[in-house]
Amino acid sequence: NTDAVRKQYVALVFGHVPNPLRVETPIQGKSAATWIDPIGYDEDRTLVRCHLHTGRHHQIRRHLAEAGFPILGDDRYAPSSVQRVAMRLCLHKERFSVDQRLSFGPLDITCKSPDWQTVIGKERSL
Repeated sequence: NTDAVRKQYVALVFGHVPNPLRVETPIQGKSAATWIDPIGYDEDRTLVRCHLHTGRHHQIRRHLAEAGFPILGDDRYAPSSVQRVAMRLCLHKERFSVDQRLSFGPLDITCKSPDWQTVIGKERSL
C-alpha cells in the first residue's frame, strides 16, 4: 500500500516556453518524469509550473536545463549569464499533498509563490 504523494513547484526560467512539456530523461540510471506547464512570460523569461512524478535529486533543475530553459539563479545547471540574473534560485515548492489515510485525513499544504520581481531585482535584466 503506497501513498500517493504529489509535489508541485513554480520556477522562473530563461527563455519562452511555448507549450506544455514532458521531460522523462533518467537521472543516475533511474526513471525521472517532470511535467512542465507555462503560466506566463515576458520577453526573456517564462513562469512555469512543474509537477513531479518521481523525486530525483535536482530533477526539476536538470530537466528544465536539459529542455533549454534553465532556472534563473541556478548556479549548477544554468550558464553563468542566467545564474547572475537572480539573487537566489527561482524555484519554489507551491504545493505538497499526500493521499495517505492519516488519522486526521489527507494532507494538502500550499505555499504562496514569492514576488519574483523582488527576487530578480527590478534593475536586473538578461
